[in-house]
Amino acid sequence: MAKNDITVLTLEQGGSRLLRRVRNGAAGEWTTPLRRYFEAQPVSVNGEEGDAAQAAGDPLAEAFAKAAAEAGGEAVLALPTSQLLVKVLRLPLAVREELADVLILQMAKHAPFSGDDMTVSGEIVSENDEELTVFAAALPHNAVAQFTPLLVKEKLRVNRVDALMLGWWQDVCRSDLTEGRRVFLANVAGEWDLIVADAKCPVLCRGLGVVDDAQALAREVMLSLLNAEIEMGHGDLVEVVTFGVTEPDETLLAALRESVGAPWRHLTADQPDAAMAGVALRAAEGGNSMNLLPEVWRAGNAAADASRSFWRVAIGFLVLWLAAAAVLFGLPAFVKQQVSGVDKALAANRSAFEEVQNIRKRAALIESYMDRSDSVLEAMRVTAEKMPPGLDLTTLTYRREEGLRVAGEATDPALVYQLKDALENEPPFGTCTLTGVSLAADRRKHRFELICALLKGEEEDLP
Repeated sequence: MAKNDITVLTLEQGGSRLLRRVRNGAAGEWTTPLRRYFEAQPVSVNGEEGDAAQAAGDPLAEAFAKAAAEAGGEAVLALPTSQLLVKVLRLPLAVREELADVLILQMAKHAPFSGDDMTVSGEIVSENDEELTVFAAALPHNAVAQFTPLLVKEKLRVNRVDALMLGWWQDVCRSDLTEGRRVFLANVAGEWDLIVADAKCPVLCRGLGVVDDAQALAREVMLSLLNAEIEMGHGDLVEVVTFGVTEPDETLLAALRESVGAPWRHLTADQPDAAMAGVALRAAEGGNSMNLLPEVWRAGNAAADASRSFWRVAIGFLVLWLAAAAVLFGLPAFVKQQVSGVDKALAANRSAFEEVQNIRKRAALIESYMDRSDSVLEAMRVTAEKMPPGLDLTTLTYRREEGLRVAGEATDPALVYQLKDALENEPPFGTCTLTGVSLAADRRKHRFELICALLKGEEEDLP
């Protein structure tokens, strides 16, 4: 995923430079809200400069620390070629899968130290059916040891280490370059970079360092061309191209014409710090571009990410625990408060409630006395209507709480059951219970007793 906010930090001969690039809008236009240069201030002790001054502090390190403090916590470190070992390698196409290991072995052949003492990376700049052209670079670990304390002190996270040379070369490649061999010169971070390329494919790259003498620079260009012919074969030199915000002085141009004898052309950079802007663009695009991030920094970043993830999860669990605790302990208190509020409301309205309840009871009592639907006369009327012939009643007892109790004699027991079925659930009666049917002493009739509960009484007993 492309990034939209990139901060680039570099270390130069005279100080440290900081550049921030931000991509805005749907068109993705890049702007530069921050561009600062921190100059290394000479340190003197008792007005003298020298070893004693160096013992008091490293001015370049102090300038770098100031730039790191302004970087905002995260940056891309862009290094000049004086801090790196750079090389253009031509490798068989078959090594693509093991390119990282092959680069370490190849760079160890050219480095004055072993492969364990440097971080190696590279990127493919060109390829054909037979070979790969790879821009490779090595970062010595002694340089890493110089940067690490400053980064730790300023709490600066470096996610990427790139070469300034590739930053300005990316800008050059956007121009129209026809076929032919060219020499490209750029003064970056106070140092001269040189790339010999066939069209847009580098065949040799060098960091020339600080070269103030025009004749010395011209000799380095000539030696680089000879070296390119030895390593890559002969190629007709089309022109010498310089890159920068301003054109080089006439003294350098005259020396180049005399030494190389090829036409000269200048490519004007579209902004100051074009090399750093190119590094920012490379970081934003990501992909398989070179990254010289040392393993010790990579491990530190991974540890910081793990710690950040741990604390994020821990804080999440803490928030959930606090929420659960609030529910666990707060809910009973809330319910208690609500119940207390209801009790207070009931207490405040208790007298009115009791008054209404008493009125309802009196009204119900009056209504019960006025209601004749379950009176003794109604009970006797219904009983008389439902009583079949051949059945005589001897006693009839009516109580409002118990209902109607009747006793009598029947010529046939079936008549008793017929009466029970007729009265049961017939208003004002509800359930009817037959206590038993027995034969009378004369053995001609059957005695019975039937209890009929009042229907209204049963309804009042329901929950």
